[in-house]
Amino acid sequence: MAKKTATIFVILPLLVAACGDGESQPGHPMGTSPPDDLVGQWKTTLTYVPAYYAGAVGSSAGNGDFIGSLGITLYFSPSGDYQFELDTATTIGGVCFRTTVWTETGVVNIAGSDITFTSTHAINSILDSCGKAEYVDPAPTGSATYAMALEQDRTGAPVLHLRVPTGEDIALGR
Repeated sequence: MAKKTATIFVILPLLVAACGDGESQPGHPMGTSPPDDLVGQWKTTLTYVPAYYAGAVGSSAGNGDFIGSLGITLYFSPSGDYQFELDTATTIGGVCFRTTVWTETGVVNIAGSDITFTSTHAINSILDSCGKAEYVDPAPTGSATYAMALEQDRTGAPVLHLRVPTGEDIALGR
């Protein structure tokens, strides 16, 4: 479970998304049309992740107690645009509460099993009861390429796997 959580926080600054009308605009890259089985919304929700986190978040509160949840939503349009959203809610040491929302829009390009996300706009929002609130618009954008696989789980439901270059895998369902 901790590996999935670490993966999500590794993917967050790298994963990029896009929205638009699919027409070339100055400074707006064009995406490739994804296959029909990729078009639409993909999501995952992880709760109580991790039960105890001894990283920078836990140590900043003076102890390792960290309880949180996160949700990822990724939407692909038929024209190659997409939107990515990562929402988190955490409590640290039972005292501090923090929520974050990271939203990116951009375009995707697919070549074989590789998918490249090119962000054209991002917003980062942080609300923290023991720290400062922050709203950054625009937030930094960029590009990243991942290995992609579409599979089915044991029940036959579709699962989208995105593998980051370091080997971690994030699984999203319909």
